Amino acid sequence: MTNYSNVVRSFLDDQKLLEPSGFLKFPEWVKRLKVDVGMSHTGPNAIEWIRRDPHLLVVGLEPIQSEVDSFWLFAETLHDFSLIKKQLIILPIALSDRDGSQKFFVTKGYLGNSSLLSPKRLEVEALIEVPTSTLESLLDCLDLEKFGKIDHVKLDCQG
Repeated sequence: MTNYSNVVRSFLDDQKLLEPSGFLKFPEWVKRLKVDVGMSHTGPNAIEWIRRDPHLLVVGLEPIQSEVDSFWLFAETLHDFSLIKKQLIILPIALSDRDGSQKFFVTKGYLGNSSLLSPKRLEVEALIEVPTSTLESLLDCLDLEKFGKIDHVKLDCQG
């Protein structure tokens, strides 16, 4: 087992989602795992994956808290909200080259253009500090021996 100080592990521990081993708790019904980096306020990929597979757990990363909040408000309006809530964990974290926190440029208008990198052509609405994690630290929290692999990783992020 490695570094318990990583940001992902700290978040999962705060949410009571860690096994004593330090890995993410996986209910017995979970047979497959997908990761959605840069979910957005409607999480279309995660929702579609969940609807197609009752044995899937999706771990989503979305660093803008208002997008996470908007997602859950949107999901509550869907007929299969209880399924989505059961099969999705959203980490309010940006994928980066280092664990910790970094400045995040929130763009005006469409938040999907927001990034750890300063935009060249878009107007910045806000500069916020977000928790960051490396892909390695994220994987460190997943018991890949149990699954053998992650079935799919979707990346929609800049920076």
